[in-house]
Amino acid sequence: MTAMRALRRPLFVAALVGLALVLSGCPSTPRRGGVPSVDRAEQLIRAGDQAAAAAVYERLASETSGTDAVEFNLRAARAWLAAGRAAEADRVFALIPPGAGTQQQVLELSLLRIQSRLAQGQGDLAWREISAMPAPSGQQAQARYYETRQQVAIATGHLLDGIRAELSRERVIPPGDLRTARAELLAQLRAAAERGVSLTPPPGSDATVRGWLEAASIALDN
Repeated sequence: MTAMRALRRPLFVAALVGLALVLSGCPSTPRRGGVPSVDRAEQLIRAGDQAAAAAVYERLASETSGTDAVEFNLRAARAWLAAGRAAEADRVFALIPPGAGTQQQVLELSLLRIQSRLAQGQGDLAWREISAMPAPSGQQAQARYYETRQQVAIATGHLLDGIRAELSRERVIPPGDLRTARAELLAQLRAAAERGVSLTPPPGSDATVRGWLEAASIALDN
């Protein structure tokens, strides 16, 4: 019996060592909403890999609950849209319970749904929905609303509405973001012209509207 116990002990120790080696090779379970995972998603976005970032955010959403889960799902949907995969964004929308989240998150979900419709060729519906939505209160919410309204308006040929949305957006964004907003507007107007939308200012247009349309026309020729 003593000999058998002596034989079994090395075998038991070897088994424990083997198990430890196997476990050490397995990835550790990520922390709930851990900063490294969020950082990884943001790194992927900066690197242009929006789809991979969306997958990271979806995993984080599955590991959390409440408004944190809503936020990660919204980030995932936003990344899917940026990746040109609106159907995946729609799938993520379905993971968010109706009415869940903060007021800002509910608004963001509505705006992302509109952007998804636009991306899937439902521009008329997207324009009707954003047109029926009143401007929210709060500068951050207004900035997102006018950004989306600007995008949808110009993409559907409503150039004046798009320019006016950008002008309203300028009133609620930090001064440091003005250059980006104006560059987006010019690029959107130029893209509309390339699709065949006329840049001729309609009668009665004010100087600001005429200036933007003329600037887009010049950009188109260069």
